[in-house]
Amino acid sequence: MIQAIRKLSLCAATLGMWVAACAYDGPDGNTAISQPDYGRLTSDNHPRLLMDAAGFESLKARISSGKEPVLARLHESIMTLADKAGMKDYPLDEYILDASNTRLEYAGEACLTIFPPAYAYKMTGDRKYLDQVTENIRKICSLKDWNARHHYLDAAEIAIGIAFAYDWLYHDLDEETRETAKTALKEKAMQNALDEDLRNNFYKMTNNWNQVCNGSMIVTSLALFESYPEEARTLIEKGLESNVAPMKAMYSPDGTYPEGYSYWCYGTFYEAIMLSALEFATGTDGGLSGIPGFRETGEYMLFMEGLERKCFNYSDCAENATKVLAMWYFAEKFDAPELLANELKYLAGPDYQNAQYNRLIPVTIAWASRIGNIGGSYPDRKLWTGDGDNPLVMIRTGWQDSEDDKYLAIKAGKAGNSHGHMDAGSFVYDAYGFRWAMDLGLQPYASVEQPLKDAGGSLWDMSPNSLRWGLVRMNNRYHNTLTINGTNHAVNGEAVFTGIIDNDREKGGIIDMTQVLAGEVESATRTIRLVDETRIVVTDEITAPDTKDAAVEWNMATKAIPATGEDRIELSGGNTGTVMILHTESSGPAVSYFSREAAKVHSYDAENPGVSIVGFKATVPAGQTARFETVLERKTD
Repeated sequence: MIQAIRKLSLCAATLGMWVAACAYDGPDGNTAISQPDYGRLTSDNHPRLLMDAAGFESLKARISSGKEPVLARLHESIMTLADKAGMKDYPLDEYILDASNTRLEYAGEACLTIFPPAYAYKMTGDRKYLDQVTENIRKICSLKDWNARHHYLDAAEIAIGIAFAYDWLYHDLDEETRETAKTALKEKAMQNALDEDLRNNFYKMTNNWNQVCNGSMIVTSLALFESYPEEARTLIEKGLESNVAPMKAMYSPDGTYPEGYSYWCYGTFYEAIMLSALEFATGTDGGLSGIPGFRETGEYMLFMEGLERKCFNYSDCAENATKVLAMWYFAEKFDAPELLANELKYLAGPDYQNAQYNRLIPVTIAWASRIGNIGGSYPDRKLWTGDGDNPLVMIRTGWQDSEDDKYLAIKAGKAGNSHGHMDAGSFVYDAYGFRWAMDLGLQPYASVEQPLKDAGGSLWDMSPNSLRWGLVRMNNRYHNTLTINGTNHAVNGEAVFTGIIDNDREKGGIIDMTQVLAGEVESATRTIRLVDETRIVVTDEITAPDTKDAAVEWNMATKAIPATGEDRIELSGGNTGTVMILHTESSGPAVSYFSREAAKVHSYDAENPGVSIVGFKATVPAGQTARFETVLERKTD
């Protein structure tokens, strides 16, 4: 069964203040209390963000020794990024503030042209990198603002890059550039964060915004503490206090992240930077790393990657897996080098520097330098389960992407979660070099925000009647789940795992779907199993209300080529040569198979080229119960 929730007790003695940083019931049941040592944050103690002067000198020597190939390869990747992207001439002085748009792309470029070159100068002493950092700090700091009033993420992304450069190159930047950076960070980032009327008040959020914005402001405050001690201390303590609720919401009790794979990469990376920077600079991370589920979330992400570099992309996430830079933190912080198995595989390739959020990749080598024995062995167990807002069951029979490896991932949860889709009861399945059951993934925001606004709605309206749910990629009819009587899933209805299957022959989970299908069924239970590591079996037991029939539509999205017959659907897996059979046994109601294109419904829906929705339809008469057992297995004849 899913792990039990451990007790958590976090408190602040006075409003807006973090008392003794944090008190919580740790795994051993004892109360742990820690307090930042602000006395360390003096003008003669730079650098102090993740690395100090001795750490940099040691790192140079270790890389030069040729005895630590992982550190050398990681350094090489960072230098490649600094040379190829960090030294490009972006039009950073042509920033145009448009209050109707975000400026994240610009903010990312700003950080990219400052932080990686700052690392490159620190490690090589080559003046060209220092000149690049100096020039771009001056350009960016001369801007009227960093869009903090409209979209604080923009300011956060810019500020963290400048803060790291300010700290790491404190003794190398000329006094004018240091003053320019310091003043801009205060006026364009710190003061806005402290404004209670901030339009997007990230302190009140319990999603990745809180993690990213707090991460940036705490790093900035650590870098500038001796110059602005009152503001910096307020930001640190307010940030820590406000971060408790998101940490609990995003990771407790077992490590699942409700916003999914891509947002874990974003929010958790900033969370890791924040906690690690605070601990290195002040001696403590306030105890936040002890919140239940945070330690486990590294293994969650390991299991989130399926076969052939595809991830379980529920919620607003793309299908392709990526390098997961925060894994270096979890490996170092929790002495768990096995979490680096995927990272070491990716690092051995030619493009590790092309990770998501690579503008902050220099922090990874700070973590790597403190890992005693960088390993890469995968977990022995095959099943991972986690509770929380989006409960999951994930099964991996092997880790080599071989012909025999299978990957099945199943989710419960609800649509009303942050970045949620109507995908409760859905699953993805990888086998024989192909993803047979897929998730369409996110609708690119830029393509749909304005059309929905023009239609009188909002992409970010999560209420039951929101136009968001009419989008193809958000709707249950385009996910691998059940639709009853053609209706949408109940936005706030919650699907929960009522049982976990884990024995030598079968692995999977049992989901109560009743709330999600509220009003259309009396009850609904879905069981999804991987049987004998050769086939998946989906068993749906549905009881119709006494007052009406339940017209069942069983959907599965796939890029396989379907051929529909009377008693089955055959699916050809592209150029793999494998054919799978999808067939259903019903306890009574007749089953009619179908396949249809995953076609657009609205002009602003994303295209889904090559994707089909396959499955069956059947009607359960009012007041009756029916059982449907659907098998997806390889054709052998």
